[in-house]
This record gives sequence, structure tokens and C-alpha cells, in this order.
Amino acid sequence: MSIKRLAAIGAMTFLGMVSVAVPALAAAPANDNFRHRIFVPSIPFTHAESTAEATTATDDPPTTCFAPQSTVWFSYRAGTSRRVLASTIGSQYDTTLAVFTGRRGALTQVVCNDDAAASVSSVVRFDAVAGRTYHFMLGTCCGGGTGGGQLVFNLRRPGPPASVDVNVLGGAADHITGLATIRGVLTCTNGLNSDAFLALTVRQVVDGFAARGSDSTAGRCDGTAHSWAIVVESVTDRAFVPGLASVTANATSCDDLACAEEEQVKRISLRRR
Repeated sequence: MSIKRLAAIGAMTFLGMVSVAVPALAAAPANDNFRHRIFVPSIPFTHAESTAEATTATDDPPTTCFAPQSTVWFSYRAGTSRRVLASTIGSQYDTTLAVFTGRRGALTQVVCNDDAAASVSSVVRFDAVAGRTYHFMLGTCCGGGTGGGQLVFNLRRPGPPASVDVNVLGGAADHITGLATIRGVLTCTNGLNSDAFLALTVRQVVDGFAARGSDSTAGRCDGTAHSWAIVVESVTDRAFVPGLASVTANATSCDDLACAEEEQVKRISLRRR
């Protein structure tokens, strides 16, 4: 037997002993296609799934947001006329969210969102009409050809829109420590029942030199007025002393969709403490 023949037999024997593992492809999500969309029985509703293997159908309708890919579908039939909030808050990738009415091949967009409230989550509000069915297409932003990820879809009635009001009432300066204590009232509401953020800057000119410092706090957003007091230390070589000072208070309250902000600039007299 020739040397080439022996080499060929040895190679065939070696290959026969090697088992090549071929990874199994993950299945696309059940609601990958409009035809197999998930129907929402009632609200509030939350659904989590992986869209890593989601595809884009050739007849997915266009949106006014960035071109979504890796889409999945949900539908909801409104039992009563009400305002509805849909979101992807809690998802772990950059999403888009579009709402449609109509039938497959003839869908009409109601509303669409890419990024909301300074995040990559998507949030929309719309007025649902009793008896009408709404279709939700959730996709991956922004036409980059990549798959999705861990998706969370929420559907619920929205709370009140975010609002915030801040009022500086007065303050005091400690003549020993040089610290200024500013007090005031904060009132805010938002649909998330989360806190508002209050940032404060104090500036005072003493003998031609400026004392200046900043600090912040959080306040409850429950629609009632809450008192606050913030202690501010000067970051310059001048300490705060009793006398006139300029205070800038900036308050922010955010819901799922947007943020409300108010700024108050007030000149107050720091009393001696």
C-alpha cells in the first residue's frame, strides 16, 4: 500500500473520531410576526421577553421614528375610552415603539417614539377609543441591522403629567463655621411617584470678594408642599456671613415621557445664626 494511501486512510479515521458541535439557532419570539401578535387581555399589563432572534417582516409598516428592526407585536382592544400609556421602560436595549390601527397591510400610525425622558426607552401616550383595537410594534433602533435584547413592554393608564414648583423662603449664615442654610418649599407631582431633584447655588459678595457654593437634595412628588433645608459650604476662600445673598434654586420632576423644570432666582438676607 502506498504512503499516500496510508495517509488518506489515517486522515479519514481521525475525522471519523472528531465530533463537530453545531450550535442550535435560537427560535424567534412567538410574537415576531403581526399574524402571531400577543393580545393584551387588560391593563395594567407587563410582558418580558428576549427579542435577540426577532426578525423584520417585509410588510412591517413604516414609522415616523427611526427605522425599527427586529420587531415584535402586541394588540389591545380598548373596552372603554381612556388615555393609555405604553412604554419599554426596563428594557435592556435601544427600542422604538409605534402604535397603529387598522389591519395588516393597511395600518395607520397613531403615535411613535424612539427615546423618552433622556433615556433609550420608548414611551407614548394616546387616547384609546372604546371598541377600537390598537397594534403595538416594538423594534430595535435605528436600522443598524442588529438584533434586540431583553424587552419589557408595559401598558397602563398614565398618572398625572410631571409638574414642579419651588420657593425659596429664607436662610441663615453661621458666623463661626461660615456655612449657609437655605430653606424653602417644594411641591411636585409625576406619574411615577418618584422624587424631584432640587439643586441650589448660593452666591454672596463680601468686601468685594465672592463666597459661592452649591448643594442638592431630593423631594417627594406626592402633590403636597414639603419643606426643605440645604446647608451650603463656600468653595472659595470667602465664607458666608449674615447679609444679602443671591440664591438660585432649580427643581426637576420627571415622568415616563418628559420632565418639568422650574428655576427661581431670589435675593435674600441671611440672618445671623
